[in-house]
Amino acid sequence: LHFLLPLEADGLRAFGELWADPDAENVANDKNGGGNSADEAASHMFLCFDVENTGYFELELYAKRKNLNVMLLCPSGLEQHFLPVKKNIAEIAAANGYTVNNTIVGSVKVKRELPQVFPKLNERRNGFNVKI
Repeated sequence: LHFLLPLEADGLRAFGELWADPDAENVANDKNGGGNSADEAASHMFLCFDVENTGYFELELYAKRKNLNVMLLCPSGLEQHFLPVKKNIAEIAAANGYTVNNTIVGSVKVKRELPQVFPKLNERRNGFNVKI
Protein backbone atom coordinates (compact mmCIF):
# COMPACT_ATOMS: atom_id res chain seq x y z
CA LEU A 1 0.00 0.00 0.00
CA HIS A 2 1.23 3.50 -0.79
CA PHE A 3 -0.15 6.88 0.23
CA LEU A 4 0.98 10.45 -0.46
CA LEU A 5 0.47 12.88 2.43
CA PRO A 6 0.68 16.62 1.81
CA LEU A 7 0.28 18.38 5.15
CA GLU A 8 -0.15 21.93 6.36
CA ALA A 9 -0.93 22.87 9.97
CA ASP A 10 -0.27 26.06 11.91
CA GLY A 11 1.93 27.41 9.11
CA LEU A 12 4.03 24.23 9.04
CA ARG A 13 4.20 22.54 5.66
CA ALA A 14 5.33 18.98 5.04
CA PHE A 15 5.05 16.25 2.46
CA GLY A 16 5.13 12.58 3.32
CA GLU A 17 4.87 9.17 1.75
CA LEU A 18 3.57 6.14 3.60
CA TRP A 19 4.20 2.56 2.52
CA ALA A 20 2.65 -0.38 4.33
CA ASP A 21 3.11 -4.13 3.97
CA PRO A 22 0.28 -5.82 5.90
CA ASP A 23 1.84 -9.23 5.17
CA ALA A 24 5.41 -8.68 6.30
CA GLU A 25 7.44 -11.87 6.42
CA ASN A 26 10.18 -10.75 8.79
CA VAL A 27 9.98 -8.50 11.79
CA ALA A 28 13.50 -7.22 12.33
CA ASN A 29 14.84 -6.68 15.83
CA ASP A 30 11.88 -8.45 17.44
CA LYS A 31 13.28 -9.36 20.84
CA ASN A 32 10.27 -11.57 21.60
CA GLY A 33 10.52 -14.32 19.05
CA GLY A 34 11.75 -12.61 15.89
CA GLY A 35 10.76 -13.56 12.41
CA ASN A 36 7.31 -14.60 11.38
CA SER A 37 5.59 -17.90 10.83
CA ALA A 38 2.74 -18.56 8.42
CA ASP A 39 0.13 -18.32 11.16
CA GLU A 40 1.38 -15.02 12.64
CA ALA A 41 0.40 -11.76 11.00
CA ALA A 42 3.01 -9.04 10.90
CA SER A 43 2.92 -5.53 9.47
CA HIS A 44 5.70 -3.26 8.33
CA MET A 45 5.16 0.47 7.76
CA PHE A 46 7.51 3.15 6.50
CA LEU A 47 6.75 6.86 6.54
CA CYS A 48 9.22 9.36 5.14
CA PHE A 49 8.44 13.02 5.29
CA ASP A 50 10.12 16.31 4.54
CA VAL A 51 9.22 19.22 6.81
CA GLU A 52 9.80 22.64 5.33
CA ASN A 53 12.69 24.49 7.05
CA THR A 54 13.39 21.46 9.29
CA GLY A 55 14.44 18.55 7.12
CA TYR A 56 13.87 14.93 6.18
CA PHE A 57 12.52 12.28 8.60
CA GLU A 58 11.95 8.54 8.42
CA LEU A 59 9.62 6.55 10.68
CA GLU A 60 9.66 2.76 10.44
CA LEU A 61 7.32 0.52 12.38
CA TYR A 62 7.10 -3.26 12.69
CA ALA A 63 4.10 -4.82 14.38
CA LYS A 64 3.68 -8.48 15.24
CA ARG A 65 0.88 -9.63 17.50
CA LYS A 66 0.63 -6.70 19.93
CA ASN A 67 4.38 -5.97 19.90
CA LEU A 68 5.97 -2.98 18.16
CA ASN A 69 9.45 -2.00 17.08
CA VAL A 70 9.81 1.66 16.11
CA MET A 71 12.64 3.64 14.54
CA LEU A 72 12.48 7.42 14.09
CA LEU A 73 15.29 9.04 12.15
CA CYS A 74 15.41 12.83 12.10
CA PRO A 75 17.70 15.45 10.55
CA SER A 76 21.23 15.44 11.95
CA GLY A 77 21.54 17.59 15.06
CA LEU A 78 17.92 17.14 16.15
CA GLU A 79 18.29 13.73 17.82
CA GLN A 80 18.31 15.12 21.36
CA HIS A 81 15.22 17.18 20.61
CA PHE A 82 13.29 14.07 19.54
CA LEU A 83 14.51 11.65 22.27
CA PRO A 84 11.44 12.41 24.46
CA VAL A 85 9.31 10.97 21.63
CA LYS A 86 10.39 7.49 22.80
CA LYS A 87 8.27 7.91 25.92
CA ASN A 88 5.32 9.28 23.93
CA ILE A 89 5.43 6.33 21.53
CA ALA A 90 5.34 3.85 24.43
CA GLU A 91 2.43 5.70 26.06
CA ILE A 92 0.39 5.85 22.84
CA ALA A 93 1.08 2.19 22.13
CA ALA A 94 0.08 1.12 25.66
CA ALA A 95 -3.14 3.16 25.45
CA ASN A 96 -4.01 1.11 22.37
CA GLY A 97 -3.12 -2.30 23.78
CA TYR A 98 0.39 -2.58 22.30
CA THR A 99 3.81 -3.11 23.85
CA VAL A 100 6.89 -1.40 22.44
CA ASN A 101 9.82 -3.82 22.43
CA ASN A 102 12.34 -1.43 20.95
CA THR A 103 12.38 2.26 20.04
CA ILE A 104 15.30 3.88 18.26
CA VAL A 105 15.68 7.62 17.76
CA GLY A 106 18.60 8.63 15.58
CA SER A 107 19.62 10.76 12.64
CA VAL A 108 19.15 10.16 8.94
CA LYS A 109 22.60 9.42 7.54
CA VAL A 110 21.40 8.69 3.99
CA LYS A 111 17.87 8.57 2.62
CA ARG A 112 17.05 4.90 2.18
CA GLU A 113 15.69 3.56 -1.08
CA LEU A 114 12.43 1.66 -0.91
CA PRO A 115 13.95 -1.77 -1.74
CA GLN A 116 16.30 -1.31 1.23
CA VAL A 117 13.30 -0.96 3.52
CA PHE A 118 11.13 -3.56 1.78
CA PRO A 119 13.47 -6.22 0.30
CA LYS A 120 10.43 -8.22 -0.86
CA LEU A 121 9.95 -5.65 -3.63
CA ASN A 122 13.05 -6.94 -5.41
CA GLU A 123 11.89 -10.54 -5.00
CA ARG A 124 8.53 -9.76 -6.59
CA ARG A 125 10.21 -8.11 -9.56
CA ASN A 126 12.33 -11.20 -10.16
CA GLY A 127 9.73 -13.92 -9.63
CA PHE A 128 6.21 -15.04 -10.24
CA ASN A 129 3.31 -14.89 -7.84
CA VAL A 130 1.37 -18.02 -8.68
CA LYS A 131 -1.60 -19.29 -6.69
CA ILE A 132 -3.24 -22.62 -7.45
